[in-house]
Amino acid sequence: METNTFPFNPAADDIVRNAAFAPTDEELQRKELVQSLLPLRISVKDEYPPEVCLLQINDIPFFAKGDIHAIKAKQKQGKPNAISLMVAAILGGSWGKLKSRLDGAKVMLIDTEQKGADAQLIYNRIFDLARLPKEDIFHRFQMFRFRSLDTQQKLDATRALITEYAPDIVFIDGIVDLMGNFNEVDDSKLIIEELMRLSTKEVSGIDTAIVCVLHTNKATEDHNMRGHAGTMLSQKAGNVLEVVKNNGIMTVRNSDSRHQEVPEWSFMFNAEGTIVDADEEKARLQEEAKREREEAKALKEKSLYEERKDIVIRIIKQHENGISRKMLITKLRKEIQKSDSLIKTLIKKMIDEDIIIANKFTGIIIMKKTGQNGQNGQ
Repeated sequence: METNTFPFNPAADDIVRNAAFAPTDEELQRKELVQSLLPLRISVKDEYPPEVCLLQINDIPFFAKGDIHAIKAKQKQGKPNAISLMVAAILGGSWGKLKSRLDGAKVMLIDTEQKGADAQLIYNRIFDLARLPKEDIFHRFQMFRFRSLDTQQKLDATRALITEYAPDIVFIDGIVDLMGNFNEVDDSKLIIEELMRLSTKEVSGIDTAIVCVLHTNKATEDHNMRGHAGTMLSQKAGNVLEVVKNNGIMTVRNSDSRHQEVPEWSFMFNAEGTIVDADEEKARLQEEAKREREEAKALKEKSLYEERKDIVIRIIKQHENGISRKMLITKLRKEIQKSDSLIKTLIKKMIDEDIIIANKFTGIIIMKKTGQNGQNGQ
């Protein structure tokens, strides 16, 4: 019986074999993902530039680029003013203890809740604090107000502005307005992760310091930032600073830092309504008070001297031929009731001022006589 046979085809056999062992679409996607992640793999050959911070106090740097940071406070504690001073220090080179660490740094300030007029007051004040003329310098400083935008628009606008203008530092006053619910875990996680991404040059084209402003819980003794957003931000932030107001003095102090603790600094409004360094103002007021005390003391001493001088003159005039130093001291001791040391100093001063004369040989003290021409003479 004849058997049907098929000719051997090695090429077809290879196709079948290759198909059997070919990676699945899932495996191919995984490999592509892994390949895309290789640039993010850490190597001993990597060379990263030193961390660049925007500000420093007492040579301690803070607000590093490529990282997120936080400023927290109770309501009405002076957060906008603290932010204004930091922006002014960056733009103007310094303000009080604050010193800029990056020449020509580009700053962006995003306010999510202020109305236009209030936002402009902050904007104009920054120029005054930075000692700069009130002329827009958009290549270095831009401020945006997002009050009219909805939540998603605010987030989209923040992302677009950071990516478009690539600022060195961005202050976002009110990050809760970028999320639907700051007490909701997923919303909070989404926003904090997005801000962390935006701080990197891989996403924004430049390493950016993003400073997030958030209120603390309402309880007086509770200094934690509100909600899940606050919890996550405190965990992820490189620096967390807190603004505390006490008796009109607003102090910015270190709450948490990944590296060195940031020294605290304070500011206040003076009598003219100008923001001033609280330590410098305190020192100025203390110096002014000291000067006033010294002036008052000098006036009092002058008045006492004039009073005692009149007593000395009266006693001497009661003795036509003069009075001995010893007797004068005795009489003055009784009249002014001061120590002999002080009385002797008084007599010497009147002699030095040429008001009275003491005979070198007899010690008799007499009044200095005035000649007819008005000049002193014996």
